[in-house]
Amino acid sequence: MDHDPQDDKPSDSLTVFEKAQRFRTHAELIHAHQAGTDELERISHRVAELRTGLQKMSRTLSTAHAIASLPDAPSIVTTGDDGYTDFKRRVDAGDFKDAVFKTAMRKLSAASSTIETETQDAWKTWTAQRLSRLLTNRVAILPTEQRKRVTDRRTRLDRLASAAPDRAAVTEFLTTYESLLEELDELPDLPAELVELLDRLAQRKPLTLADLSEEDLKMLRESEVGAQIELRRRES
Repeated sequence: MDHDPQDDKPSDSLTVFEKAQRFRTHAELIHAHQAGTDELERISHRVAELRTGLQKMSRTLSTAHAIASLPDAPSIVTTGDDGYTDFKRRVDAGDFKDAVFKTAMRKLSAASSTIETETQDAWKTWTAQRLSRLLTNRVAILPTEQRKRVTDRRTRLDRLASAAPDRAAVTEFLTTYESLLEELDELPDLPAELVELLDRLAQRKPLTLADLSEEDLKMLRESEVGAQIELRRRES
């Protein structure tokens, strides 16, 4: 196999991703060295386990990098003892025992879990900050259908924020959030009293004039939403 320039870098300066690439290279070398021997089946099984662990690490790192690149995102540490240094030393010395693979897998899994936990914590912190900026009280001024579309998008954002993230979720949250933020920012700010009154008017059971105070009627007449209010005589 050709010489990999990455092998010239000291282990301490490698990122987890670079170490993962080296893990894969050494696993492939082991597979090649053992081909044709009675150890092939055992080694193949261990190599397959290691590749599965590397695939998980790759997905975890991909998500971590996507979140770390977001504006004002919390930092995510992606370095630590992933078992690469000890694994390389033993393999270079010709030690292909099960214990070598098991130790490498244990440390790789621990590193993946640590990064995954930090990534999820960063995601929850970042999404909570963004959601707190959405002035959702302003949706009260919108017509029913438009209000429902806005509410549905906000509900979707809440679900994305509470679930374990991946790159697709990060992209969807960011796109949905930016469009919703822009739409809400274009709406007028409403007093809490008016929002409460509009919520009452939006209930299924219609209100009568007797249910509204003089202050309620004054707020409606003076607000931009007043033109949306209709009065009809009940036929009974």
